[in-house]
Amino acid sequence: MAVFLITVVASSLPLQLTNPAWGSGLSRLIVDAASLPLVGLCLIRYSVHLQSLNPNVQEDRLRRVKLRISRVAGAGSIALALLAVWQVALFAQALPGLERQFSAARGEVTQRSDAVLQALSGALPEQIQQGWEQLQRVSPQASPLMAPSIEEQREELRSRAQAESKEAFTTLKQQAGAARFQLGRDLLRVLLVALIYAWAFRAFVRNR
Repeated sequence: MAVFLITVVASSLPLQLTNPAWGSGLSRLIVDAASLPLVGLCLIRYSVHLQSLNPNVQEDRLRRVKLRISRVAGAGSIALALLAVWQVALFAQALPGLERQFSAARGEVTQRSDAVLQALSGALPEQIQQGWEQLQRVSPQASPLMAPSIEEQREELRSRAQAESKEAFTTLKQQAGAARFQLGRDLLRVLLVALIYAWAFRAFVRNR
């Protein structure tokens, strides 16, 4: 139990109560290490049971130990129940931040696409030809019988820029969906495990 407390306290410093990532990481640590105090209580409770079989052991002493076990277990059960509730708050806090990140990323893609299209619209013929030649080197295609005109090259470059922008939007959408799923999955796991441990600690309170 001391190892559990030291680990949690040390990992929680410095406190960042407004940071959902900090809260999620601390929550995962607590539920992953919650078996330590639970096993500790089991060992103490079993020790009390063995001592109760000894007629020379005072009953009052055993009753006091059981009361301390019950108090510690009750505190652990309440703390883990609150931890489960905290996961809902963390999700509500982290999701808008996640949406803001991907919204900013989409804005950057839009700005880059608009800048490229605007540059293509006002580019000189020699600039269009240079961009066309670079495009041919990057993704060579079958050479047409007649060389395309400058306007055709401009239109091809514009189409390629729009296709790349659309692909970037698709990638961002997939990343956003994966990030939302991972956030919900991790917080749901912590919530369910915390409730199970809260129920397990509560068993020590009922069986005094």
